[in-house]
Amino acid sequence: MADAADKARTALRDADVDDKDIATQSASVYPEYAYGSDGTQTLKGYRATQNFAVTLRDTDKAGSVVDAVVAASGDAVQINSVTPVLIDTTDATNDAREKAIDNAKHKAEDYADLLDVDLGDVLVVTEVSAPSGVTPILARDSGMVEGGAKTQIDLGVQEVSVTVEVRWALSN
Repeated sequence: MADAADKARTALRDADVDDKDIATQSASVYPEYAYGSDGTQTLKGYRATQNFAVTLRDTDKAGSVVDAVVAASGDAVQINSVTPVLIDTTDATNDAREKAIDNAKHKAEDYADLLDVDLGDVLVVTEVSAPSGVTPILARDSGMVEGGAKTQIDLGVQEVSVTVEVRWALSN
C-alpha cells in the first residue's frame, strides 16, 4: 500500500496538485486467508488500502492527472470516481438569489392582478437551503493501454439554486 500511495502522491505533486488538496479519506489493513478443503484456514498475509480525495483546481488538467496517477501506480490504483464540485459558489449563489427574488416578485404581482388587489410591502423573506447533489462521473483507465487515447474528463455544467419564500401584504 505504501509504495503505491507514494507513487500516486508523487504523480499528483508532479502535476502541480498542492499538498493541501490531497487528503487521505481512509486507510485499512485486513488479513487474507487461504481455505483448505478440510475447512482449515491459513493466514496468507494482509491487504492494505488507502483512499484519497483529491481536489483539482485546474480542471483542464483533470484527465492528464488521472492518467499520470494510473501510469505511476499501475495495477495498484483504482479511480473510483471524478466528481465535479464548484469550490466557490459565492457569485453563482448571489446570481441565483437575485433571480429567485425577481421570480417571486413577478409571481406575487401576477397573483395581485388576478385578485384585483395591490401588492403591498414585503412581510417575510425566507431562504430555504438544501444540499445540492452532484452526479459522479466515472473515470475509466481503459485509455491507459500503450498508445491509447488520453483520459478526458467532461465536467459539464453545474447548477446552483436558491429557493426563497416571500410574503407580501395585499391591499384593496
